[in-house]
Amino acid sequence: MQHAKCLDSCIQRLKVMQGDLSNELESGQRRMITVWIRELKRMKKQPSPSQREIYRLVDEIATQLLTF
Repeated sequence: MQHAKCLDSCIQRLKVMQGDLSNELESGQRRMITVWIRELKRMKKQPSPSQREIYRLVDEIATQLLTF
């Protein structure tokens, strides 16, 4: 259950970032955020994702966000 709360937090932060018009994201970057949200939701629906899987996905998203 703790994993679901953490993933929900990540999803909400990405949604805020995506909807914030002042952050000057390009359409391609907005599409990437949509893909990441979809991936996080998919991970959340898994019966018991391992910490390693969650860490890998969040690390991948964070790494790509830093290149924006």
